[in-house]
Parts: sequence; structure tokens; C-alpha cells
Amino acid sequence: MARPPVVSPQRRWREGQAARGFCVNCTKPAAKEAAEFLWPLCTEHLATRRQRLSKRRGPCICPECHEVVEKPRGSRQRVHPACRVKRLKRYIQSPRGKAARIRAAMAYQQRHREAGLCILCPKPSSIHSVLYCPKHAAYYRGPAPQCGECGKPLPEDQRMRGRKYHPACRERRQRMSE
Repeated sequence: MARPPVVSPQRRWREGQAARGFCVNCTKPAAKEAAEFLWPLCTEHLATRRQRLSKRRGPCICPECHEVVEKPRGSRQRVHPACRVKRLKRYIQSPRGKAARIRAAMAYQQRHREAGLCILCPKPSSIHSVLYCPKHAAYYRGPAPQCGECGKPLPEDQRMRGRKYHPACRERRQRMSE
């Protein structure tokens, strides 16, 4: 059975003030033109709320493409979505972005090592290995898988994906099957 929602004392007081027609921030009577807001406000609080909202409203200039960005009310969006993607790509490729990724990876590994998990995935580490789960321990200790076509060892990225052929051998097999 679901429990009824818990109503805080502040919310209960605000609802009582609103029902009696008073401002929810003080004990003054609510202004008539405060209907646009969720809670009734007095003229003083209404003026401060409008002033605060007027600062956030309106267009701004995108720092990337120098065009006008029409942002929704209350939004902090200052850059076009396409410009944001370009910015993010530039950051990722920059030395600071690379350093941040390396720091994050090292923190992940340290956290997992302290918790007794594999440093590459969230599975528990193997009883025979401190760093890796059984899957990764077998991968790093075992012989490199061979390509099914040419017999040469597969590159590391191809092995982790579970591939059986070199990219060139795979393309050759696809062309021959067509």
C-alpha cells in the first residue's frame, strides 16, 4: 500500500497563507496582479520577483557563431546546440580534455581497486587476480587470438570486441561472399 505524501510544515503554512489571500513570503495581503505566479505575493515581493525574472529573459549572443540565441524563459542556455557540440569536441581533443579523461579513468580504477572490483568493468575481481575479473584476467593472460583468415594475431581493440578477423580480412570475405 502506498504511503500518503509527507507535507512539510513550510508548505502547509504557504498553502494556508494562499487560501487566506496573503503573501506566502510575509504576512501582507496578496496583490491582485500576482495571478501569473504559482503562489500569491504582495506588491513588494511581486516587484522583486519580476525584476529577477527580467534579468534572465530575452535573447543572448552565442560566443561561437555570434548569432542571436533565443533561449526559453528560465533557461541557462547561452550557446546554440550545434555550437555546443563543436565546443565539446574541441575540448575533448585539447590537452586539458585529454588530461581530464585520464584523471577520470585513473580515479575509476582506484575506486574499483579499493572496492575489490575489476578496474575495467563493475564486476568483482577474480580470486586469482587483484585487478581484473575472470573475463579480463583471461584476456590479458592468455595468448592473443589469431585471425581466422590469415592466422596473424588480432589487434587489441578487435580482440576486445570479440572479432575473429582483421578488418582487411573481413572486408575481403564480404567482397567474396557478394
